[in-house]
Amino acid sequence: MTDSMHQPRDENGQFVSIGTLFERERQEHMRDHEAERIIARETAQRLEREVEQTALRLERLVEETALRLEKAVQTALVAVGETARVHSEAHNREHFAHERIHSVEKEQVNEARAVINNRLSQMNEFRGALEDQSGKMVSRELFDALSDKVSEVQRRMAFYAGGAAVTGAVIALVVRLIGAGG
Repeated sequence: MTDSMHQPRDENGQFVSIGTLFERERQEHMRDHEAERIIARETAQRLEREVEQTALRLERLVEETALRLEKAVQTALVAVGETARVHSEAHNREHFAHERIHSVEKEQVNEARAVINNRLSQMNEFRGALEDQSGKMVSRELFDALSDKVSEVQRRMAFYAGGAAVTGAVIALVVRLIGAGG
């Protein structure tokens, strides 16, 4: 009885040989492996589809990003070009204004130079006229001497004028006396 107690039984309680039991275990193990392979294959196929879908989404995303980046780069290049154009125009205007300022300053310097030269020429003419006139002018000493002489002549003329007035009055009186007596 001990043999039957140690003898394995199947799920229905029937006695089975160890070889049969081993074979059943092997087959069950093979079924489990087959099920695992099927699950692994299905999982691999599902993951492969998901990877392909993700790869397609990423590819589209990369293309969209590349297009956006290309547009952004084009916009930036246009902006840089416009900035360069505006900068160049501003630089040209500044250069033109700078040149114009120098030109105006040069004209003003030339005009000032002409005015100063004209003024200096007039001053030189005035100095020349003063020198000519000073050669024709009477010195102070001569003026004082002549002034004294003129005063002397005026005094004498006044004396003679006074004497002439007396002489004229005497003549008038004589004429009148002669005319009254006559």
